[in-house]
Amino acid sequence: MPWQFPLVLNVLITYVANPIAIKKSVGLPGRTPRLVLMFFGNATLAGIFLALFPQGFAWDAQMLMAAGVGVANSFACYAHWRAADISLSRTSVLAQGDDMIALALGYLILRETQYVDWLIGLGIFLCMGSAIVMSLSKRPKDEAGKTPRAFIGWVVLYVTLWGVAVFSLRYFGINGMSVPAFLFAWYGGSFVGSLAVAALMGKKEREGALTKRGLLWVLALCATSLTGLGVSYWAKVLAPITVVQPILQAAETILPTLIGLFLFKEAKEFGWRGKFLFAAGFAGSLVLLFAYH
Repeated sequence: MPWQFPLVLNVLITYVANPIAIKKSVGLPGRTPRLVLMFFGNATLAGIFLALFPQGFAWDAQMLMAAGVGVANSFACYAHWRAADISLSRTSVLAQGDDMIALALGYLILRETQYVDWLIGLGIFLCMGSAIVMSLSKRPKDEAGKTPRAFIGWVVLYVTLWGVAVFSLRYFGINGMSVPAFLFAWYGGSFVGSLAVAALMGKKEREGALTKRGLLWVLALCATSLTGLGVSYWAKVLAPITVVQPILQAAETILPTLIGLFLFKEAKEFGWRGKFLFAAGFAGSLVLLFAYH
């Protein structure tokens, strides 16, 4: 099976369907209960998947490591929800940080440097340069009174945690961990972590009745996050992270940003400087997208 097939599936699920579900749901009441429900649903589905395809499953140190990464994932997911609630388009541009961390770990630990050339470097420079300048730009408060500093704090938290988590997909993949075993460990850990998030974030984040609409979006998030992670892991089993991740970085920058700007009408938040930085980020993403043959 060519590695491009799961990669295309990953792009469609993770960077088109999932961002829409996130933006539609993150501002609804009962944010942390919905986080717990989502990861409970994911862990349950992953458990069923593992029961159907148990080959290679074992309670070993690798499973515990994957579960630990899953705990970190729950905190990163919550931070991403908080950032996306403020601005999906800005979150998408700044989200390149987790790709950079994953790539750096791929270079340093897995020694996958043979796939890197000057064109990749140019694309990364344009993407990261625009993201850094945008992050330092002054932003007005949003309708709920959230400050730019809080927004950047949520972004820094989730890109750091997800950078390590994304790298772990390649690490576990090349060490022979099966997709069902990985998903079960990851989402089992994420469910446990989500309980800690709900406890730490306090009563305000738990307030509000879970509406039928909110539960439907939880189901959408379960489906898109579980299948998206599964095909992402599959792609990283088949191809080096230094090949796969820059392409995903381009998709992560372009597609959710367009969704935020036009579907959710966030374009009005930006002046000419912001639009220029978006254009620079898009240019870098396109370079990365076409850098591999």
